[in-house]
Amino acid sequence: MNIQAVNFSTNKPSFKMLCVNGYYPIGKGQYLGEYKDEIVNSHETYIFRNDINWLAFRDYINERFSDCPKIDTIIYGCSNGSEPYSLSMLMQAMVNNPDRFFPIKAFDIDESLIMENISKKDSFRIENNDFAKIQNLYEIAKKDYTPYVFEDNFHRCYFTNKTTKPVEFKEGNLIEDINRMKFERPTLFIARNMWPYVSPGEYNSFARKLFDKLPVGSSVIIGDFDFRGNRYLGTNDFPNVLLKTGFKQSNLNITRDIPAKNLVFEKN
Repeated sequence: MNIQAVNFSTNKPSFKMLCVNGYYPIGKGQYLGEYKDEIVNSHETYIFRNDINWLAFRDYINERFSDCPKIDTIIYGCSNGSEPYSLSMLMQAMVNNPDRFFPIKAFDIDESLIMENISKKDSFRIENNDFAKIQNLYEIAKKDYTPYVFEDNFHRCYFTNKTTKPVEFKEGNLIEDINRMKFERPTLFIARNMWPYVSPGEYNSFARKLFDKLPVGSSVIIGDFDFRGNRYLGTNDFPNVLLKTGFKQSNLNITRDIPAKNLVFEKN
């Protein structure tokens, strides 16, 4: 499937690549640690990550995009696919007309992760603690999770094809890709719990380009970790940069247990 509203040039611009330890390439915007011998990064992720109240997020999506016949859904920093699969499950079970949001375009800067995600779409193993979260969420919502999760004879759980099919994985560096993005309809743009790993010197330029390009009615979702970062290094400043650029925080807070940190920024 092809998202017409988000176009990427097949010819990537040429950037001079630096290296860590003489061999590991540093992508544009990646942040080097204190001793300059490693990239500050983490691929930590979870199914239905705890910083979001997912039922509040369901309500937000239904309200925000109630009049939109088609919405583009983009996730950057998708890591092993846990978050796009969580979103796929949530939308199919609890969001009105979920096909409007598909496909979910999921990107990560790590090419090896993307290749692994593609190869494991039919065999994504769900850890026991994550399965317990799924059971709890769907019990509260009075929904059936069984179309989305398969349990084998050894009580090992996997996502079904119904969950994984709407997700499309692709390698991408958000700081580079923003220059080639073109949006033509409201977009659910998710880049969460990654900004302390991006050089703060990139924040203003990126946020301005994103605000200028996104259509009115779009939403940007970040994470709790993006508010923390390191204040001495400025890696906790991305939420403030979004506000200075022109985004407004949503009236509906989807944050779990931390009402002061609203994770939703809108272009209205």
